[in-house]
Amino acid sequence: MGTIMGKGARPTVRETTFEDEEAVKRLQQVAGYTVEPRSNWAGLWIDNPAWGEPGHKLSIGWVLEVEGKIVGHLGNVPLLCRFAKNTLVTAAASGYAVDPAYRGYGLLLAAAFFKQK
Repeated sequence: MGTIMGKGARPTVRETTFEDEEAVKRLQQVAGYTVEPRSNWAGLWIDNPAWGEPGHKLSIGWVLEVEGKIVGHLGNVPLLCRFAKNTLVTAAASGYAVDPAYRGYGLLLAAAFFKQK
């Protein structure tokens, strides 16, 4: 069985950084995802025209972390959309994975996603 929630193992939520890539990939591999090459991972943001859109500071995602270990991740992929004659910056969630012992905290990642401006 996994860690019991409320027993001092409460993870914190923070924004994902590019330095988290290897830890996030390990987590996704354990969850059964196909691990993307580095060029694809960085390409979701660095080469994405929506990410550098003026006036919009978008996160690349959020992680759940316990004692320096990443136990959950939710990616945030920016998108440019058109509505009427306006270009809007939006985002899509991606790559959701949470260690089974911490699944009860997975909604913290969703909350971070939905709170972004």
